[in-house]
This record gives sequence, C-alpha cells and structure tokens, in this order.
Amino acid sequence: MGKHRCVIHPTFGGAVVLSTLLIAAEVDAYGQPLDFDPCLDCGLCNGVCPTGAIAKDGAFDFVSCYAHNYRERLGGFQSWVESVVASSSVKDYRKRVSDPETVSMWQNLSIGAQTKCDKCMAVCPAGEAAIGEYLPDRKGYTEQVAHRLHDRDETVFVVPGSDAEAYVTKRFPEKRVKRVSSGIHPQSAAGFIENLPLVFQSGQSAGLDTTYHFTFTGAEQLEATVVIRDGRLESQRGHAGTPDLHVTADAETGVSFLAKETSLPKALATRKLKIKGSPKLMMSFARCFPL
Repeated sequence: MGKHRCVIHPTFGGAVVLSTLLIAAEVDAYGQPLDFDPCLDCGLCNGVCPTGAIAKDGAFDFVSCYAHNYRERLGGFQSWVESVVASSSVKDYRKRVSDPETVSMWQNLSIGAQTKCDKCMAVCPAGEAAIGEYLPDRKGYTEQVAHRLHDRDETVFVVPGSDAEAYVTKRFPEKRVKRVSSGIHPQSAAGFIENLPLVFQSGQSAGLDTTYHFTFTGAEQLEATVVIRDGRLESQRGHAGTPDLHVTADAETGVSFLAKETSLPKALATRKLKIKGSPKLMMSFARCFPL
C-alpha cells in the first residue's frame, strides 16, 4: 500500500481498482508479502493532492479525500440532498449548487458514481508499467505529469473548518473552494468512537494535550477514552488514565451533539449531557471532527 493509500501492484502500480474476483479453481494457499516495497517514496502523490490529505509524514486525512474525490458517491450525494432540502427556492438552490455541479451529480447517478480526483493514482510512477518513464528523467516526468495535475483549474470540495480548507486556500489560491458537508453522520455512539480516526483533523488539534472520557447511557451504554496529543489521536473502549474532561450523555443526545445537530448549551440545558471539566475542552474536541 502506497502513501496515497492505494494498493500498488508490482506490474501495474497504483492503476488498479479492487473488486470481486470469481474463480473456478480451489485456492489452497494464502498470498505472501512481497520482498520489496513497490512504493518509491517519491512524494509526487503528496504534491498533487489538492486537499492535502496525503501528509509527508505518511499520515492520511480520510475525510478530506472523501469529501472531494467521492463528491458524487454516497457521502456527497447525502450532502447534495441536504442542499436541496435546505433551499427555500430555485434561486436559493442555485446559490448553493452551481449548474455544473447539478449536471455532474445527475450524470453520476445515471451511469454509476465516479471519482472526482484520482490525481495520486495518475501521478504514481510505481510498478513496471510506469517506472520506465520516471527513473531515467525524474525532472521531466515531474514537469510533464505532476505539474499538469498540480496546476489544473478546478473546484475543490472541502468540509468547513477542516484541514483541507486551510490547506487548499494556502497551497492552491488559484483554485475554487466549495464548502460542503462530508455526508458522514454518526448513527450511534459506538460508530462514532470507531470512526474517530477517519474524521480526525490533526491541524485543528494544535495545542491539545487532552484525555477525554465518554460515558454513554440510555439505549446504548458505552464507555470510551480518547487521547489527543501532538496532533495524533488514540481511542479505545473503556476508561483509561486520568481524564481532563469527562462527558456523560444519553446516547441519543450525545450522538446528536457530535453530529452537530444539537448545540452544547442546549444539550447541557436538557441535562442529557453533563461534563466534568472545562466546556472549552469539549468545544476543542468538536473542532477536531468537522463533518
């Protein structure tokens, strides 16, 4: 697996898509790890990614990639439906969604959802089929392939308050930025805890060195610990360590707050969400997970 989180085939490089394989033969042995890493660690995927989802240190920002590249897939479709519902008129809808976006959504619904970016796959020189163009003239390959993808005129879809919004504004000031919902909404306390690593925004966690304890009650009973430190997140079931903030909430209210559907003051006023510690730490936590 390369830094771009695509599977790299020794021959075809990153230009493969995994699907279902039906075979008639009996499989009597498992595959073995390769004795070398096909990823060249060239950094080209990092350079062309318009959302900054591929970090130089190897970290990957799933939700930033998801919100842009998969705009016409399930999450983006849900975000588009929300725009339709929230619009008060046709004029209001057109302020929220451009005609090209509407046409693009219709096309993808008609023919099957496609991806919107895939620059990391396009630029990847790994694999026997592509490496021959890269190794003899790395500078030329970068100028002909990477720069063309890097300089493409396009709209980049970002979640408001995300690392991607800050990144594209600074790195690609000439590109158009469109703020959208990720379409990801937690349906349960367990689902939210499990998906925290996918939606965590490292840049938004700057300065945090905090341990959170969560206790969900009611229809769904769950305890969890979340530690945010040095721009990284660790989460686990159960309580561990000494918390800087302890949150006790009815599961339904807690999930509603985490999904940005209920404000913190309202949740506290109903006493279905209680905190032991500074409310600022709760707001800092929510900022790390824009949806």
